Amino acid sequence: MKLSASLRRALAGALALGSASLGLSVLTPAVAHASGRPAFQLPVTCNQTWQVSTYAGHEPAYSVDLNHPAGDEGRPVLASAGGVVKQAGASGNWAGNHVLIDHGGGWTTHYAHLSTVKVGVGDRVDAADAVGAVGNTGNSQGSHLHYQQTLNGAGQPVTFNGVAYGYGGDTDFTSRNCGQKRDGVGMWEPRSHGFHLRNTATPGGNDAGEFVFGADGMTPVTGDWDGVGADGVGMYEKATATFHLRNAANAGATDVRVRFGSPGDVPVTGDWDGNGTVTIGVWRPSNHTFYLSNSNTQPRADMEFVYGAGGMQPIAGNWDGVRGDGIGMYDPSTHKVYLRNTPSAGGNDHEMSFGSAGDIAVPGDFDADGKDTVALWRPSNHTFYVNNSNTDNVADSSFVFGATGMVPVAGDWDGM
Repeated sequence: MKLSASLRRALAGALALGSASLGLSVLTPAVAHASGRPAFQLPVTCNQTWQVSTYAGHEPAYSVDLNHPAGDEGRPVLASAGGVVKQAGASGNWAGNHVLIDHGGGWTTHYAHLSTVKVGVGDRVDAADAVGAVGNTGNSQGSHLHYQQTLNGAGQPVTFNGVAYGYGGDTDFTSRNCGQKRDGVGMWEPRSHGFHLRNTATPGGNDAGEFVFGADGMTPVTGDWDGVGADGVGMYEKATATFHLRNAANAGATDVRVRFGSPGDVPVTGDWDGNGTVTIGVWRPSNHTFYLSNSNTQPRADMEFVYGAGGMQPIAGNWDGVRGDGIGMYDPSTHKVYLRNTPSAGGNDHEMSFGSAGDIAVPGDFDADGKDTVALWRPSNHTFYVNNSNTDNVADSSFVFGATGMVPVAGDWDGM
């Protein structure tokens, strides 16, 4: 049974009264907004919105709890800033599984009640590196992330992306912790139904795995379907207008099967409402219309608008680095890219020429700058051309990956 937030906080507050005897000294409150503070970010997946809260008697001083509206257990916990891991693993006290990071200048951050820990003592981490997953260990009375910022051992009022939490109630914060998360590339082979995935957009092997998923007559799609911070795979069956989504990028069964669109539609997926979860959509060639849904389980056309023209390939991505994905089109006959920053009717916010006739567009954030750009895969030579700035005819890198007949994809397979 999951306790209500208010009951969980009350119980945790009572248990925290004994925190000193359990092995962690209670920190003395310090003055607000201490100088020299690192640029701390919300310690969760980029663009997700989480509730930050506290309660009377919450210890150590200036501690806060973080909760996601769709559930917390297992969601990635990210480093708020770069530093060196000083403590990691089972604390043996109220914190349960925890991580403590030293950011230099006397500053540390503490992440408690984790279900799993993904770093070890001495590891160097960057902002947005995964350090663990949200859990319910220690004295926790329900899955949540307990979090602190301290200076020279004294608790400090927390800030995220320069915005201070007011310690007056529940406050929603949207993560801008996008530092090192980047997309890799992959291929789907229609004959074997096999995915071949790589964690980066660089030359090399299938370090993110090889596995079978899908069937004849399907088109591959990718996205963070459950909002946990890593992309899963999926397929769109055009004949029946059915999405088959798997929450992970590995072998296994379909997690969500849902019909959306009409036979012959082209699938397109994105975080249309900016809540950190990628949802389904289609583009209909017969009327050049996007139909986009904000839900993967109870889909409806929350957005419906005309964009593009016949013969174009629909794409989606976070082109401007602002919350939520926009849409776009790639014309393989003229090798022109047309981008719009929002999933709505209107003109092009950006246009560029890139590639050669017959190329296939593959959007992604390949340089971890928080913005998606349009890469291309050329079937004639099996080569990716990566453009990290959406600039006319600029390929920042190129490499061979895949083979004849394969379909290119991109995604953040490892959540990092």
